[in-house]
Order: sequence, then C-alpha cells, then structure tokens
Amino acid sequence: MSRWLLATVLALGLMQGVFSGLETSASLPPAARGTPTKPLPQSSEVLASRSIWSRPESYPLDQRPRADLYRASAEWIGRLILPTPQEIAAPEAPREDWVWIALEQAPFDHQALIGQRLRLRWADRAELQRLVETVTTTIQLGKEARQAAAQGNEVPIRLDGRRVGPLQSLAGARRSDDLTVELEGVSLEALTPEGGTLRIARPPVQITGRWQGLVTVLGPAAGEDLWRVRHFSSASGGFDGESETIRIPALPPDRYGRRMLDPAGLAASPLNAQGWLIQGAPARDGVFTVQALTSYAWLELTPSRVVRGTAPALSQVRHDSWRAPLQRGNLQTTALIPDGV
Repeated sequence: MSRWLLATVLALGLMQGVFSGLETSASLPPAARGTPTKPLPQSSEVLASRSIWSRPESYPLDQRPRADLYRASAEWIGRLILPTPQEIAAPEAPREDWVWIALEQAPFDHQALIGQRLRLRWADRAELQRLVETVTTTIQLGKEARQAAAQGNEVPIRLDGRRVGPLQSLAGARRSDDLTVELEGVSLEALTPEGGTLRIARPPVQITGRWQGLVTVLGPAAGEDLWRVRHFSSASGGFDGESETIRIPALPPDRYGRRMLDPAGLAASPLNAQGWLIQGAPARDGVFTVQALTSYAWLELTPSRVVRGTAPALSQVRHDSWRAPLQRGNLQTTALIPDGV
C-alpha cells in the first residue's frame, strides 16, 4: 500500500466519521433550536456541554468494561488541564511550555497513575525544545476576536494575555478543561511527594473515549438511548460474539439546528454489516456509553475509487469532496495518486 501517497475519505450525512459531544435525546425544545439563517446566540460547544454525556465526570475512572469485549483506545490517555497564572509563576514550575494532565488510561505497569494529575512536558531534546520555543507566542485577543466570541463562536479566551506554547494552546483552546488526548513517546520521570511528570516526544493526539469495541447494531432496547449490539468475535472473524445493551446518545443539534447523527439509522445502514468501531466508557450506571463511533468500512485500506494525476487529485480535495448534496448518506474512500507515482 506504499503507492497510496494520499487517501481522502468522503463520508457525509449519517456517516460523518467520528462523532463526539453526545447528549440524551431530551435536548432543547424545537422552539429553541437555531436554523442555518438564524443560529442560536450560544456556541455549539456550549449547547453540547449541557448534556451529561459531554462531561468527564459522567464516566467514573473506576468503571471498566469487560476485557473480552473492549480494549483500551490507547496506552496513555488523559484530560488536559490549563495551569493557572499562579501555577505557572510558581518557583518550582518549569519555565517552558507545560500543562497538567489527569490520566484516564495508562499501561499495565503504571495503572496506579490513573486518576492522578501529573505535569506534562516536552521531552528534553534540544531540537524539540527549539521547535517548541519557536512556535511559542503571546496571545492578545483583538476587537475582531471578541466580536466573534460575542456572536457565538468559540474563541480561546482563557489564553488571552498569556505566552503559550503548543501544549497550553491545546489545553486552553476550549472554555473548559475537557479536552482528552492520547500521548505517544511517553517517558515518566521519578515520582515525588509533590507529584510526577510525564514527558512526550510527539504532539498529543485528540481522542474521545478511553475504551473501544467493534459491534454491529441489532436494534433499539428498552430505555432512552439504549441499543442492542453484537460484538465481533476474533475467534470466528464475524459478528457472532456476545450481545450487549449499550447507550448511543443522540447528538444534540448545533447552533444552526443541525443534528449530525441519528442512531436510529445505524441498524438499517448498509454499513452496519461491516460493523461500527465504538469508543467510550461505562457511565455511572455501568452501561457502556458511546462517545465516538465510525464505520469500520472507513478504516479499510482498499479504496473504493482511485483518482490519478496531480491536477485531478487537487480538484478532488478542493471541490469534489465538498459536494455534499450529491453524496449525502454515502461513504466513499478515494486514493489520490499524483503525477510520477
């Protein structure tokens, strides 16, 4: 597959890829919903945050799904926390870019760290440190940014007046400390009574849901947002594993009134036979609750179509991929092969 230099996946309508920020179906009343021409004054993030399923505390860290049905989405997963100005100015604080991370997933030999808040820093490598310093800058929000925030757009107001690097810019991009990331190239410094430090050699990767499984949807179950699914069996290579009742909350409408996912369409979808990769965690009631999902067909390495030539490939990226009315409800993978390959 090395000849596929660039692949773009077109998945519109129901198959929009990874879905997050889920809420119960008891969302805003129809009268309070926005429209494309009359959006609500609140941002879509604010609307989503009203749901209990968008809140980290809805997924206790001591709740774990069955190990034979789910696996960790990544070895290291945590929620970024932007340090306060007082914490940054503290004598013991590093002078370079750093944030706090509340660990939600850790390797087997570091399970005791789950639930702890550690300092997250970049690896002590000269080239990496130079790169971080190069992109570190002072944030000053101007009049246009404040107007955009007043109009319901998300603006990183917590970063205003700060000198920030990549880690703090990521942690402070949202209004709350609810951004979850996967860490790669992790090293753990010696733990002290004041806490511990993780160092990373690569940028954090945004992720949703600390556990993942592969299922096909059977149909609705008794209860709000509950669905019966059947798990994939690695022994048989098919969806004849155990059945389970899970929660797939409906996405709330955004400020424009758009609902990006309706779980009612999953069972009847032609993609259901290939399964859905679900990511999430057990809620307080022990029911596995989906925080993100994607069609497993989207992960296939064999494209459904091939576009050859640099000019046609660029046209595909710039124009053809955005013709949503012509492709709504379909999933299509396209391999783009430029000239000379």
